[in-house]
Amino acid sequence: MVGGWPESFSEKELSMDTISYSVVSPVKTCILDIPPLPKEMMWKPLAQFASGHLMVCYMDYEGYLVHQSKDYQCWSMDLDLNSKEWNPVQPPPHKLWYSASVAKGDKFMIVGGSREVNEEVSKMSGTTLVQEYDVRSSIWSQGPKLPFPLFEGCAVNTDRGIVVLGDFEGGAANSYILVDGEWIPLPLSIYSHTKPACAQVNMRNENVFMALSGENVEYFSFQEKMWIKIPSPLNVARSKYSTSTVGMSFGKLVISGGFNMDIGK
Repeated sequence: MVGGWPESFSEKELSMDTISYSVVSPVKTCILDIPPLPKEMMWKPLAQFASGHLMVCYMDYEGYLVHQSKDYQCWSMDLDLNSKEWNPVQPPPHKLWYSASVAKGDKFMIVGGSREVNEEVSKMSGTTLVQEYDVRSSIWSQGPKLPFPLFEGCAVNTDRGIVVLGDFEGGAANSYILVDGEWIPLPLSIYSHTKPACAQVNMRNENVFMALSGENVEYFSFQEKMWIKIPSPLNVARSKYSTSTVGMSFGKLVISGGFNMDIGK
């Protein structure tokens, strides 16, 4: 887990020391004590492991609220060196909001995103951009563009390829898999996922693509080539919750976190 909001806040209460810690759980049995990032106040950070490097990119949300500035920062930590020092990374060419991220091999990838942020989501629009950072060469490059614009999606590197899910602005599919540099549509999911969380998990001896949003949980079986819904593990309906995290721990599916959209009411 990296960054986020405190338990309760108002915009007037935000300060540069609001968020002063970062904890990372890279694999199901290991928790690393990672020092705070050099600059705090991060919101919706992108965090991935790529070839032993912990990559984090985020926008300074407070700066945007106050000055409409786009102070976008990226940091890297080489865990193989066990130095626990954050090193600055050149930001991507396009500084976007509400992007997804995924890592594959030496590449840290920023997928989609919006050029602007607005309290009215209907006034925002996504992009087709896929920005790749090579942790070995320290170079940004452009990856295969998405078939349609997207923001607030999710991306996972599965055994079959990188899968992206979200509310694409066009087309008949809401998920695609990257095969040989081309985005191939997957069958339409059972649920319409907005602000989804996703992960590769093992279900019935198969590594599948798991997706959830609110109380809707389902997975795509590559063997059966279909979506299969599973009961929500939550005791109460959370259709207005978003920004959850999903993963596997000791063979168990774990869903954590989420933001109650009614909290302001």
